[in-house]
Amino acid sequence: MTHFWNTTKNQRITAGILWLLMLIFFFILIFRSCRHPERESVSRYRERLSDQVAENRIDAALGLGRLGEKDAVPDLERMLYSDPEARVKRVASYAIFVLDREEFFSLLKTSPEAEVRAICLETLARQEKEETIPYLGNALNDPSLQVRKTALKFLVQHPDARTVSLLLQVAEKTGEDTMLRVEALTGLARKAGKDQLERLKRLVEWEKNISVQRAAAAAIREIEVREKTEE
Repeated sequence: MTHFWNTTKNQRITAGILWLLMLIFFFILIFRSCRHPERESVSRYRERLSDQVAENRIDAALGLGRLGEKDAVPDLERMLYSDPEARVKRVASYAIFVLDREEFFSLLKTSPEAEVRAICLETLARQEKEETIPYLGNALNDPSLQVRKTALKFLVQHPDARTVSLLLQVAEKTGEDTMLRVEALTGLARKAGKDQLERLKRLVEWEKNISVQRAAAAAIREIEVREKTEE
């Protein structure tokens, strides 16, 4: 300290300026480290969307969703359409669901790719269980069997009583895929009640498809046993 005061006034001024510049530089470094890590993360995540390792692509899509990076939606759409792994496509669908609901529902309703519609439907069914029934019902009329299978899968699992009428529609639809109709009847065996027995009995009586007829008869037996047990 004594040495400092023994220096000339100009030297002290110069030293003070140097200290001030060092402090300014130090605070700039702190500010930059606090200001930009998120943008650096976004950039890193977007680069990793095309990584060779599937787990890294999944991590990148989830990271972009977590950061709310809506600008990444076009990149996520490309992943949803073209990634070679279904699990990565599902994560891309989820990230789009989180970032841009309007675009997500557009893909769900109007995508020309059946697989994309099916994956988006699965995402919606897992994330919005209470609101998904109308979409599942509409999907039962999709021209793609893959989409209809996805819809039926979640309708069978859904606890809401509204699904029973939709399952009956599938079971009674003579032009529908046989396995889909049988699966609907398997779901009805667990979910339907005595109010549906008459329609199921008519199905057994008039149905020409033996597999469907047998599934309907099995559903009737299971419902009747359950109804007697609960009386």
